[in-house]
Amino acid sequence: MKMYKLVDPKNASGNVIGYTQNKTSWEIGKINIAKKFGTSMCSDQVLHCYRTPDEAVLFNPIHANISNPILLEISCSPIVATDGLKYATKEQTPIKISRLPKWSTNQRVAFAIRVAMAVYKTAPFVKWALAWLSGEDRTYAAAAYAAAAAYAAAAAAYAAADAYAAAADAYAAAADAYAAAADAADADAARAARAAADAYAADAVANIISEAIDWVKENFVN
Repeated sequence: MKMYKLVDPKNASGNVIGYTQNKTSWEIGKINIAKKFGTSMCSDQVLHCYRTPDEAVLFNPIHANISNPILLEISCSPIVATDGLKYATKEQTPIKISRLPKWSTNQRVAFAIRVAMAVYKTAPFVKWALAWLSGEDRTYAAAAYAAAAAYAAAAAAYAAADAYAAAADAYAAAADAYAAAADAADADAARAARAAADAYAADAVANIISEAIDWVKENFVN
């Protein structure tokens, strides 16, 4: 499976291209394995990665926040966990260094607005968002009025995370199944239903992100 990973080139030397958390080194062709038992996100039980180079760039500020990252194309084992923003696997092998996509400030803002619009639909916000995206009104006063989106531009994926709440209705059946199983004290069924609900929510987040990126690339070149 092909995925993407950001590494920090600071202090790298020899065959080491860069490092990630816990001083994990990365070299082309060398496999890294998360040996600890478990599949918990944001832990040393897994290795993290991204679906696309664009997502790696956009979410870097709220994840590793590497100042001058190097983007690696990697081959990895099957995905074992995801929050819809980043993905976790147990084994990863760098294949090559890839080009880091360039996203202008305006494009990042546009991405954040499109993501926010998927889950935040109040009339004043939508009016401001459409005016900003069209170029009709990008004044400071208008931006201040919609400060939530401006913050999302600095840390775009925070808005995407709100999609978990928006997905609640979509996986209501799974949530109901979880509750019913819990009432029946069937722990295995409860865990399975909860996992299904979480997976559905993560898919909803991933879809919103993909749609926002595609829209910006097609409609927002500056």
